[in-house]
Amino acid sequence: MSFSVAVDPTNPGQFFACCGLLELADRLWPGAEGWFEDGTFHVSTGDIATLIDQLVCLRFVSSLGDDGLKRLGSLLSADKSTLTELDKQDKERLRKAWQVERVQIPAPFDFWLDWWWNDKSGVTLLKTWAAKQFVLSMANPMLSALKSLTWDSSSRENCLQRTAKLSGLPFYFDAANNTQNTPRDNGFAPGAVKSAPNDRPLLELLAFVGLQRFRPHRPDKAERILYATWSIPLPPSVASVAAAGMLNVTGSRAFEFRMLYRTEYMKAFLPAQAVRGVK
Repeated sequence: MSFSVAVDPTNPGQFFACCGLLELADRLWPGAEGWFEDGTFHVSTGDIATLIDQLVCLRFVSSLGDDGLKRLGSLLSADKSTLTELDKQDKERLRKAWQVERVQIPAPFDFWLDWWWNDKSGVTLLKTWAAKQFVLSMANPMLSALKSLTWDSSSRENCLQRTAKLSGLPFYFDAANNTQNTPRDNGFAPGAVKSAPNDRPLLELLAFVGLQRFRPHRPDKAERILYATWSIPLPPSVASVAAAGMLNVTGSRAFEFRMLYRTEYMKAFLPAQAVRGVK
């Protein structure tokens, strides 16, 4: 059994979501391979319904544990003048542990994430959230939002387009939601107008997973960041090389995108442009 999902390769969030989809599929069905073809991402083994069902039953877990994160959050938000000496020691200990935090997607995936701390790889450029934001405060509400959705064959094929109302913030990987326009450009303040939910939690979560192994290429610290699709079935270990444009695959296409700085510390993915056609 195999499955396919619709994808817009000019949306870097959708591209990395496909990478995350392949990563998780390989965890459920070892040996799974994936490839892009005509606006579709194919996975050679498994079925999307089972993967989604397994994912929404889970809750991401921090290496600090729930109590550690809660304690750190209260210490970070507390007035420094009110902290006891023990509080200060706790704060320093927990902050050091948090700066090497790993996030687990439990069994049956048993996959660990920590890519946003990896300065040597340059992938920290893709970290979109502020320094004091907790990853789980974004990831777990998105999992909860997925549980509110119902799925049929059509919605599963278009799973990366499914929207839901979030109780937290997205990662801002979905370039379709990110804009350089200001409220003045739009003619109104976005918060002043009620509209249907447009956050896509499965896209955001899968892209978050995909970035652990699949790293785009940033030549000489350029402003633009490159990734590439591939057109032949590849396992995650090889596909990650192709995704960086480092594998000469017939039919591959390369794209470049930039980061939008929403604030001094918070970023978002912008839409990509094709820079190299089919080989």
